[in-house]
This record gives sequence, structure tokens and C-alpha cells, in this order.
Amino acid sequence: MGIRDWANQNSALTGAAALLVCIFAVGFTVCQSIGKRGGKTITAVYFYDLAAGKLFKSDPKSLAPIDVPSGATVEYRGKEMKAGLRAYVFSCSGCPADMDGMDEAQIEEAGASLAYLDRYTDEALKQHEKMQQQMESEDGVPRMPGPMMMFDTMGRLVGTAPDKPGEYPKLYNQMDERGSTLTRNALQKCSDGSYPKQCIPDS
Repeated sequence: MGIRDWANQNSALTGAAALLVCIFAVGFTVCQSIGKRGGKTITAVYFYDLAAGKLFKSDPKSLAPIDVPSGATVEYRGKEMKAGLRAYVFSCSGCPADMDGMDEAQIEEAGASLAYLDRYTDEALKQHEKMQQQMESEDGVPRMPGPMMMFDTMGRLVGTAPDKPGEYPKLYNQMDERGSTLTRNALQKCSDGSYPKQCIPDS
């Protein structure tokens, strides 16, 4: 049986594999911009304060939801939640040096776009903690987590910023069609054929 015949008979598996490849491609592209840029270590990335409706800067290793500078919370399904979600800002025309404190309208005026927000489920955060423990090593050489652990940490939820401060956004699992489409669309080519640049604070 040829590869094409197998793919035709297993369309569900083929579709799932294609979706995973797309998700990892988007993740890889984003991660490329996080570690170092131009030889400079990234010390901060943008998060979005749901209570204030504005960007703020925090540690790039932080996984949302996180506390916001004001300490404010937002209500979600009758529960008080941390108001800081990770913000993914892209630009085709060049990123402003610092967008700290900008709302979505100001971000657009600066020539950038708040493409989407993300947070992790409680279970995914626990799995990330386990992964970090697995990677710790007494001899100073980090250990890589097993492949199944990598899949267990994919409880990532994505969505666009809400219309008003204080509201909680509609979020979709990144494995769902709506979630994967949202992250994929953020990396569509610019008018000149290049890809948009993820905006990271200069400091």
C-alpha cells in the first residue's frame, strides 16, 4: 500500500498529524524570538492586564495567568482569576521600543497588532512544573522531558482581547480548529512578502 492510499484510508489521523505539525511550527517560530534577539537576552515579554485593558511587561518564563501590577483580578465563571494573560503582538512595519501601558487602540496606532492572548489550564500548569522538575539535574546538565510529558503540557488556551476592561476573553484550546487558526493567522505574510515580527520590549 502506498503512502497516498494509506493517507486516504486514514484521513482522521492524517488531519490530526497535520494540525500538530502546524501547532509546533507556530510554537517554534514564536520561541525563536523569545530566547535571544540580535545577541541580546530577552528579559521581558508583553502580558495583557484584563482588568485595565493594557499591556504590561513581565518575566518571559512566566506562564499565564499571572498577577498584574495592580493586583486586580477578574471574574470568570463565578471565580476570581488572575488578570494577566500573555500577549502576542506582531508588526509588519517595525515594533515600537516599548508598548508598556498601551491599550489595543494605541497598539494599532503604533503600527502593531495585538494578535491574541494565551493562558494555561490549571492541569497544564501542574504538568509544566513536573516538566521543570524533570529537567533539573544535580550535575548542572538539564534533562529533557519525555515525549509524552511534552504532549501533556499542551493545555494552552488562546483568544483575542475582550471588548472592555474587566471582561474575560473567550478562549479556545490551541488544539481546536478555532485556536490553531487564530495563532496561524497571526503569522500570515505581510504585503511585502515577509513575515510579521513579534514585538518584544527592548528592556
